[in-house]
Amino acid sequence: MSDMDKKIKQKLSQERRQRVENSSFDKCFFTLKSVDDSSHEMVDKLNRVLGPTGAEFKIVHNESPEGFSSDTLVVSYRPEQVKYRTKRDAGRRKNYISYEEEGVTYRATVNRVRKLIKDYGAMKAAEMIGMNKSGMYKRLKSATESGISLPAGEKNALGEDDILF
Repeated sequence: MSDMDKKIKQKLSQERRQRVENSSFDKCFFTLKSVDDSSHEMVDKLNRVLGPTGAEFKIVHNESPEGFSSDTLVVSYRPEQVKYRTKRDAGRRKNYISYEEEGVTYRATVNRVRKLIKDYGAMKAAEMIGMNKSGMYKRLKSATESGISLPAGEKNALGEDDILF
C-alpha cells in the first residue's frame, strides 16, 4: 500500500467518524402508564406507517434499584430526513443519489458504486442505492462517459479521480 493510499484511507476513516457524529438521531421519550399487547401492536403500526419518514418507535422497560419499574416509548428520528420528507419537493427525484452503509450516509460516486459492487455484489449494491441492476449499470456507463469529476477536496470523493454518479 503506497503512502497516497494510506493518506486516502486515513482521510476516509476520519470522514466516516465525522459523518457518524453529524448524522445522530434525535430522540423523544414518553412515559407510559400501562403496557399490554395492544400497545406493542400500536408501536408496530407506527413503525409501518411512519418508518419511511425515518422515525423508529420502540417500548423500553426500565427498572430502578428501588424496585420501581416504568415503560417508556422511545421515538428516534433523523432531523434532516424528516426535514427532507416534509418539504415542498418531498416527492421529487434528487439530482444525486445517496445511500447508507453501516449507518453512514454517502453521496454516490462512480468509485463508491464500484466499491459497493465489489463488496456486496451487483444486486445488493443496486438495492442499497435504490435502483435496479440494469439501471445502475446504465448510470455507471453514462457517468463515466460524461466524466463530470468531483473536485479533489470534495468530501464525497473517493480518491482524486472520482466521477459524480
